[in-house]
Amino acid sequence: GDCYLAGAPSLRTAGLRVGAISAGRANVLGRQGRRLGFRMQVENFGDSPNDVLKWTKERDTVKQEESPKMQGKAMGEWDTPITSRSVTVEAIELSDVRWDGGDVYWLEYRPTEGRTVIMRRSDDGVERTVTPNGKLWDVGSSGEGSPYTVSSGVVYFSNKVDGALYTQFAAFEVEPVPLTPSGDTGYSHLDLDAARERLVCVCNTKGASTLVAVSLADQGEEAPGAPAVLLNGGSVLAAPRISPDLRRMAWVEVSEGTSKVFSAKVSDEGLLEDPAVVAQSAAHPMWSGMGVLHYASEAAGRWNVMEEGSSEPLLSNLEDDEEVFGGSGMGPSPVSFLPDGTLLCLTVKGGGAAQSLVSVDPLTREATLVGGKKSRVVSAESLSVSEDGNVGLVGSLKGAPSAVSAMAVGTEEWVEVRSSVEVKPRVIYTSETRSVEFVGLGKLPGRLLLYPPRNDRFQVALGDTPPLVLWIGEGSCSVARHEAWYWTSRGFAFAAMPGALGREERAALAAATPEEMAKHATAGAQHLAKEGLVNREKMCVFGAGGGGAVAAHALVQGMPFAAGACLWGEMESSVPVVAKPIAVLHGAADSKETLEAARKVHAQVKESQELCVKVEVPGASQGAFRRGKDRTLMLDTLLLFVSRALKLATVVPADLDDELVRLDNFDPLLPGEPRSYIVIDGWELEVGRTSEEIREVGYEPVDPAAYFPEERPDRPTGTDMDQEEEETPALQQIEWL
Repeated sequence: GDCYLAGAPSLRTAGLRVGAISAGRANVLGRQGRRLGFRMQVENFGDSPNDVLKWTKERDTVKQEESPKMQGKAMGEWDTPITSRSVTVEAIELSDVRWDGGDVYWLEYRPTEGRTVIMRRSDDGVERTVTPNGKLWDVGSSGEGSPYTVSSGVVYFSNKVDGALYTQFAAFEVEPVPLTPSGDTGYSHLDLDAARERLVCVCNTKGASTLVAVSLADQGEEAPGAPAVLLNGGSVLAAPRISPDLRRMAWVEVSEGTSKVFSAKVSDEGLLEDPAVVAQSAAHPMWSGMGVLHYASEAAGRWNVMEEGSSEPLLSNLEDDEEVFGGSGMGPSPVSFLPDGTLLCLTVKGGGAAQSLVSVDPLTREATLVGGKKSRVVSAESLSVSEDGNVGLVGSLKGAPSAVSAMAVGTEEWVEVRSSVEVKPRVIYTSETRSVEFVGLGKLPGRLLLYPPRNDRFQVALGDTPPLVLWIGEGSCSVARHEAWYWTSRGFAFAAMPGALGREERAALAAATPEEMAKHATAGAQHLAKEGLVNREKMCVFGAGGGGAVAAHALVQGMPFAAGACLWGEMESSVPVVAKPIAVLHGAADSKETLEAARKVHAQVKESQELCVKVEVPGASQGAFRRGKDRTLMLDTLLLFVSRALKLATVVPADLDDELVRLDNFDPLLPGEPRSYIVIDGWELEVGRTSEEIREVGYEPVDPAAYFPEERPDRPTGTDMDQEEEETPALQQIEWL
């Protein structure tokens, strides 16, 4: 807000010049009078210090955007203010937005702390962290699904540290109260059954999940009791939802890759009676205000919203490549109801290439886009609607990183509540996505989510095309938009493989082997090169999670990729014979099988004299790198590796750990340049006469006698020198050395 000097007249009313320096000098002793100035004569700007700083920042941005573009640097070598730290350590992961009256809640993973917390912004704009400080509290569950819910100012959440379920007042700094015993469990998909004073949720244990009821009547006792089991699942259970009249409950069961929606009567004692299948290939059950069950269904080949007892989908005017988002049934629901019965729904085009938020009229069943051009949703993860009709969203609006945003009832504009990055990159460095289709596996249509390179400070030379980074991963292995900008602002084209469109495509890709998926990814990269969107000679593939094996198979002999990386991926199939430069990054605490496969890939590439690097991140365990410092190390290592593999003069952070990240078979010298060789202290070094680069060739230990001879008749020994150091003249000492 406005900031004024203590004891001085208001800058707004005194007519002072409001530059930060001149304002600070106004009351300095010894100065004769004050420097008078004028009010800001700029439309839509005030004259407070805050207004002036804002105007100055926007003026400088315009100047930089209009400045002459720099030339002389190839794509992939551009300078950018988007650093690895700014998109990892200084960024947070946002998810699972919820409303409670006029207060909005969300989950926030903090890379610097290595934990997830619940955040709350009250209706008066005050923001606070609900979860207590310390390593004892980490909101989450061992299974998928939301680990918390909130009602009437009381939060219920699963603690990942001890596996217990807790309750806590959101507005006060009080310790959470346990509702269940601690153990090797976790709770998700929480739904409040207030009339029966209980929570209905899914209890996740190793390899199994059960539907349980947790009593709220006994909270505060020293030894909370175990939850009551409502349904033993021989399969994965998810999304229990109680009807408004409390007489029915719906849930999802997933078995053999197929999800089904079930419903059952709820007795007066709270037990489930007469469970029955409502729909096959369905997920995300939800109840309207009138008590009608709705769910997402894939029965027609693409995900749509259905109503119990009806065979007609609710979204009647979806485009050919459009369907309802998030059909797995495990994550947050993509559908919610406004108070007037209007349906809000997140849709996706091209298997994930573009997303939209639409409203569905219950009478005409036509979907209408929500938000104007300036506030259009381009990606979303979570949706929630308050009792008053306010909408909450976790996702990205056009040209912005991921954020928690809110839309007031009756408006069409989003208001940002919380951004995932502290400092937003300027628009001149941000790239918008586009969908690219190609003929992929088994002649099925494939799709790539492409971020073209963008850095308006540089001008692309005629005929120049960017190097490609193709990312293969899913779920927690996906890449945030601001991490994609880390590459595109340097002149790389960044592409990711979204999900498939329709049941047929999903089934084909799910059954594909890593070798087949590698060919599928290769077809996409070659299509980009054919269209002139990327440089055919400078294509790289990165695989995360299950994509690690795919990336390894994409680097065998005959594939078009110049280099690649395997990131924390399990090698379920046999290890391929990699014939291209590769970076292998894993956590040092990964499983024995994972580390053995990674070391095997690295060893065979190193033996073939191809460029390679192996990094085992200390303290990192199985799964994606989530800690900020680990993800920073990952991005910096990949940038160093790619720049060396593609012969790019990319600026690499100077603080990269040289001991942890050591490139094998790296030759920094120019091809064919004259070279000199020298041996210093046992190290054999190769020196490029043109580039002046130095490369280590080998090392042979030196006999200590070469430095400290025991017997030298003509000169004193090292031991004698130590003893006679004070008596030896300086010239004799220099001569001896």
